[in-house]
Amino acid sequence: MLKDFVLNGTILISVFSIFGSLQKKHHFNQHSPFRIKFIWGILFGLLGVLLMFYSIKIDANTIADLRHLATVFAAAMGGMLPALISAFVISVGRILLFGVSQSSLVAAILMIVIGISCGLMSRMKLSFLHRSFWMNIVSLLIISSSFYINIKDDEKLLQIFIFHFTISLIGGLFAFQIIQYYKNSNKNLYKLKISEQNYRQLANQYQSVVNNVKEVIYQTNEKGDWTFLNPSWTEITGFTVVESIGKNYADYVYTSDQGNPKDQYQSFPIEKGHKKYEIRVITKEGGFKWLEVYSRFSYDEHGNLAGTLGTLYDISDRKKMEEELTAASIIDGLTGISNRRHFNDMITQKWKSCLRSKKELSLIMLDIDYFKLYNDTYGHQVGDECIRHVAQTISHVLMRPDDAVFRYGGEEFAVILPETNAEGAEVVANNICLSLADLNLPHHTSKVSSLVTVSIGLATVKPQPAQSYNDLINQADKALYMAKGLGRNCVRHYRDFIELHI
Repeated sequence: MLKDFVLNGTILISVFSIFGSLQKKHHFNQHSPFRIKFIWGILFGLLGVLLMFYSIKIDANTIADLRHLATVFAAAMGGMLPALISAFVISVGRILLFGVSQSSLVAAILMIVIGISCGLMSRMKLSFLHRSFWMNIVSLLIISSSFYINIKDDEKLLQIFIFHFTISLIGGLFAFQIIQYYKNSNKNLYKLKISEQNYRQLANQYQSVVNNVKEVIYQTNEKGDWTFLNPSWTEITGFTVVESIGKNYADYVYTSDQGNPKDQYQSFPIEKGHKKYEIRVITKEGGFKWLEVYSRFSYDEHGNLAGTLGTLYDISDRKKMEEELTAASIIDGLTGISNRRHFNDMITQKWKSCLRSKKELSLIMLDIDYFKLYNDTYGHQVGDECIRHVAQTISHVLMRPDDAVFRYGGEEFAVILPETNAEGAEVVANNICLSLADLNLPHHTSKVSSLVTVSIGLATVKPQPAQSYNDLINQADKALYMAKGLGRNCVRHYRDFIELHI
């Protein structure tokens, strides 16, 4: 008898192991939908029928087994519905397997009672272990009433009670451990699955963000070779990510800018944190784009530079706008040549350049003669046209790229001649006068000519550290003042002014 009860317990535990595996895909609890509960109710009922195949025959009309545990755990896990279904299946199996008899009908009715009892007890606010335990006890008491009615031998009845209770409790405990193990295992697997889904979702979201942002997201190794680039790199430069990975970032820096970024990169290992700068990168079409670089530097455990990561933002449109605004701020609106503001910047720049090279710097200042009378005679619109003609004429006279003309005031102009001595400056000044004469612009109210003429003053210096470009401007201005004082329509050098005042 003990051997048969142990066999029942082994079957119960083995099948519960299978059930535990099934729950990985078909999760079963009291909150499961009707269909899931119905299916699991049938499965637990079939388990009970299987246990009856290996039941212990007490006498001609009485058998004992652990079929009730199938209903106990159906109720403990799924509630009333699977408990009733499993009890019904077991009841039908009892009658079909062993025929219709008083004991079969009693056993079937008691199984339904067990199903109802366990279903009701499933609502108790107890832990799964305690709920299963008390369901098992109640079921054993109900079954024991059948034994008490059918078995008249007290000694045999006591033996069956002991074996049945012991094996049922031990089998129930083992079944609980297996179910609990699979419940925990399935719960952990479910959490792992959810974590993997969340990870994949986050990974997809991250990849989507990386692939769709306007900025280039990049990473380099310690040598400056690209190790990662997002698709925006291709949109900006035309170079594909595949052909760019592994190449050095400096290979894509615009030729005239290569020295600066490479020097900056060499200084990265000693500069912790972030670095922000602007560079031009070449495009596949042969042009270039302005990029704003925002880099963060990574270091290994020894503090050595491991690489960089950061973003590249296309600022070409901004740069173009800045250039247009800069050009607008330094260009005279009437004549299209540089204005007084640009003159101040350029005279400073050329002064410093000639100071370094120890070369001479010449400045021409010129004024249209009797321009107020010209405006009074011909009107301001014609006067504006006259100023434009004079500006264009001076521009055409200047042959070297570093020479530049500026509108200094109303009808006053300035010409900067870098690395030009006094004789060269006088040649340029005389050429300006001759070219203006060729224009044949009438000026009938002028007191020196019937045509538009100019008075020119020029000065030449070799810049010295103790001097300022203002000294050159003052000298040219004095020479112009002298030209006006001597009758206009002439060219005078500052040395003429010095000689006059000696």
